[in-house]
Amino acid sequence: MTLVNQAIAKTPNDPILHEVRGLILFATKQYKPAAAAIYAVLSVGPGWDWPTLCSFYPDPSVYQGQLRALQQYCGENPNLPEIHFLLAYQYMSSGETAAAAAEFQQVALLNPKDPLSAQLLAGLSKDKSETGPALGQPAVPSQPVNAASLVGDWEASRPDGSSFAFRLAGDATYFWQYTQKGRSPQQFSGTYTVADNLLILKCGGNPR
Repeated sequence: MTLVNQAIAKTPNDPILHEVRGLILFATKQYKPAAAAIYAVLSVGPGWDWPTLCSFYPDPSVYQGQLRALQQYCGENPNLPEIHFLLAYQYMSSGETAAAAAEFQQVALLNPKDPLSAQLLAGLSKDKSETGPALGQPAVPSQPVNAASLVGDWEASRPDGSSFAFRLAGDATYFWQYTQKGRSPQQFSGTYTVADNLLILKCGGNPR
């Protein structure tokens, strides 16, 4: 944590570092600050997928033990929206779409003024009965992803006026920008590769 905090002090807008910090807080059962860190990460872009999250652990069972601890804490504190948010993020990262949607619904009930949770809920599958891939088994697209088909400009916006701009160039470089009303844009760039049907972004030498 000391090293991560030192790195954040030097590059405060690096979302990867903030997500690592959130993972450390989650692993050490500091759930409320972990939720705050992850909320900030998801406010500017997508979080990790399961292969990335799992890569931080020597064995998936270690993560599953930490997840069970969070589940127990959430059960003992059912009226804390931030804990449901953190649990939803864990489910979303591990591909458990229906479980993530259920937790985001709890956040919306407990904190109706939370626009991010409502938007993440809307972005998940509307079919709550759909189950995601089991932990350790990332989803496999029906057809291989062709890197050339991803080249171009991608844009998205939110009801609050914030917007995302994402450019994938043919020379294997990318540019990402998040713009929030009344604030300076947040940007990062680097190189990308496509491997095993995953788009891997590298920012400062760190894969995402």
